Amino acid sequence: MENKKAFWIQQENDSIFTWHHIPNSSTKNLAIIIIGPIGPEYMPCHRSIKLLSETLAGSGFHAFRYDPIGMGNSSGVLDDNNIWDKWSKTPFTISNHIKNYLGITEISIICLRSGCFTISNLLRKIPVRNLILWHPITQGTNFIRAIQLIDSVLYEESSVSETLEGGGYPFNKYLQNNLKKIDLKSFEYNNLNNILIINDKDKNTNKLLNEIISSCENINSKMLFLEGLDDMIKQVTLSKIPFSNIDKINKWFLSLESKPGINNTDSFPQNLIYKNDIFSEDIFRISMPKHMFGILTLPLKHDIKKLLIFVNTGAAHHAGPNRIHVEAARTLAKSGITTLRIDLSNLGDSSISYETDPPNEYPETAADEINIIIDSISKTYPDKQILLCGISAGAHNIFHAALKSKDTRINKLILINPDSFYYENDARDTSNKDTNEHNQAYYQKQVYNIRKWWSLLRNPSKILRIFKFILIQLYNNIMRFLFILKKTTPNRFEADINLLCKKNIGINLIYSEGEASYLILRNNANSALKKCEKLRLFSHFKIKKSDHTFSSLNSRQSLYKTIKNCIDKLPLK
Repeated sequence: MENKKAFWIQQENDSIFTWHHIPNSSTKNLAIIIIGPIGPEYMPCHRSIKLLSETLAGSGFHAFRYDPIGMGNSSGVLDDNNIWDKWSKTPFTISNHIKNYLGITEISIICLRSGCFTISNLLRKIPVRNLILWHPITQGTNFIRAIQLIDSVLYEESSVSETLEGGGYPFNKYLQNNLKKIDLKSFEYNNLNNILIINDKDKNTNKLLNEIISSCENINSKMLFLEGLDDMIKQVTLSKIPFSNIDKINKWFLSLESKPGINNTDSFPQNLIYKNDIFSEDIFRISMPKHMFGILTLPLKHDIKKLLIFVNTGAAHHAGPNRIHVEAARTLAKSGITTLRIDLSNLGDSSISYETDPPNEYPETAADEINIIIDSISKTYPDKQILLCGISAGAHNIFHAALKSKDTRINKLILINPDSFYYENDARDTSNKDTNEHNQAYYQKQVYNIRKWWSLLRNPSKILRIFKFILIQLYNNIMRFLFILKKTTPNRFEADINLLCKKNIGINLIYSEGEASYLILRNNANSALKKCEKLRLFSHFKIKKSDHTFSSLNSRQSLYKTIKNCIDKLPLK
């Protein structure tokens, strides 16, 4: 029996993307719902929540995790004025689903970070037996201040909008007002049997958490101070799983009295998809030779012969940073374009191993796995043109997949902000952050910034750095010119661009203002790019006022329009 299932659960007009981790044996009559963070910490915590769910299922518990509405693969958008009410209802919806299809009435909750905010109504209205507050943010005002700080760091220009960008997770004024009212101390814990609070060992003086424990007079309460919690919530490429936390949580549940249960999932709905008037979404799996998981978005009104595949951006799972892959897929469905967003075998929901932590965003097998994906999806849709899209490390990986592929159905690459085109042995040999192209891109972006000029005039040491950069730039240009005069064979970069051109695979580069991607291409493969341009196989697009992963709402909207433009301008075959 498959030990986990993914599906969408209906909640009024919304669909909640849910994972059910199923115990293989020794089933307990207890289901555990894991509520992850809202906002920017959602993606970094994904691997930790996934491993916790698998661990609990291995100990006999039915474990459920889900994407909040407006996030991940669930329906909706965060800018919905009713998003708070929807979040508050979701634990009820999941618990009712468990009762209806599994017959389990004993529900336990694990809340991580800001996920704790959404359980106030649940604790008052249904008998939650056990509760874990895992590294909780105790007050909504603290959370909002953290979001404001993210905005102040990421965005130089202050917005007149009342919506906080939230590093890619917008919070409108209605959501902010609801969050500001949250105080974990005011929650009603009286119906619980057991409560466990896990806090960082370096922050063991949290007065509010002590007050929560003290208020639970007739409840078996416990507080643990553990390591690794702050590492878990770092950006996704740096996030590390707190293995000791997961072990403690699992042992805590095993120590509690729990009746045996019947592991009967036959009555569980087998094909709960997400469908609206424009598109439907369903699970896409590859079992051999590598296990890979993805989501297929199918247009319903009209379907054109194009299929776009999104691969992982860095270590983020298939939804993409700031939900880019999901929103792009659903936007493109309006134009009749089928899309697949999928995790490589070591990332996201495809991963079955946690030995490498954080996972490698440039796995050596990436190119081969992408070609396995192309072959698999092409069997289902043999008449569709294949387009590949990747951001950052994903752009690197699709670039090499296309070079290795012999499939003539690959029609175009959409490379978005690639950091590297040749990542080998942990060395980005053409695009290290200290390389000339990145410096050049940085100074080009800042040249029109008056505040930067004022800072420069007040800091003579910066003038010296710029002068040094100009000399290096001049030297590199001279050496590049001399190299062009004497060379007889193309370098590796040019040879690869020529190969893609020979295969008639179009190359579209989309890059943010201040990114070095275009400069790297021009400086290292200019003659090959000129050949591609003559054949209408290369084009480039700069998106202004955007960062590496398009964290502002306006930049993401510009990105989706640009991707659509790239798809419409396919090379002839």
